[in-house]
Amino acid sequence: MKYFVATLALVAMLAGSSLAGLNPDCKIFVTFDGMAADYAAVEAGARTDPAAYTAGTAYIGLCDYNSWTTISLKVEIDAGVSSPPAFTSHLPGGLAIGDWTTGGITLSSTEPISYDDEGPFFMFGSASLFYLGVAGEFKIVDHDDYPRWVVDTGDTVDFYCTWQNGGVLMDPTPVEVSCFADVPVEVETWGSIKALYR
Repeated sequence: MKYFVATLALVAMLAGSSLAGLNPDCKIFVTFDGMAADYAAVEAGARTDPAAYTAGTAYIGLCDYNSWTTISLKVEIDAGVSSPPAFTSHLPGGLAIGDWTTGGITLSSTEPISYDDEGPFFMFGSASLFYLGVAGEFKIVDHDDYPRWVVDTGDTVDFYCTWQNGGVLMDPTPVEVSCFADVPVEVETWGSIKALYR
């Protein structure tokens, strides 16, 4: 019986990994720093404190990916934060289906976005904002039809998690703790895991 359970666990683990695509741990984020190139800079750019009736830009990026071509998302901006913003895709080819604030948008690149070419952080979209002097958030929420989809170069779907949203005149509300980009994984041995079930 002991060997049966171990074999079943091994098969489940291998089956799960064979279904995973190239980007199992990718994270989406909002930052007001379009030049952010490391975790600390992205986190520091999570808040902006603009004067009322001035223009600014919010950037939407992806990190901890290997290679991808397509992503689906939706954005919510709290009432009074900005006049209706314009969205720009920074993906090669700029293919877009849907509306980014109503239902959601799917963005696709005509060439792969690869870690080797772009580095660990890729700002794939931006929103031109006109601040109205009200505090609020710029948030990534689930696409109505394709929630959290990231499609890799082999047409396999992975699911991003939301690392951080953006705050205007306020700190953004914390999001998924399991998605924090700079939290190291604790290393466990197989023996210590087995000991939990004795």
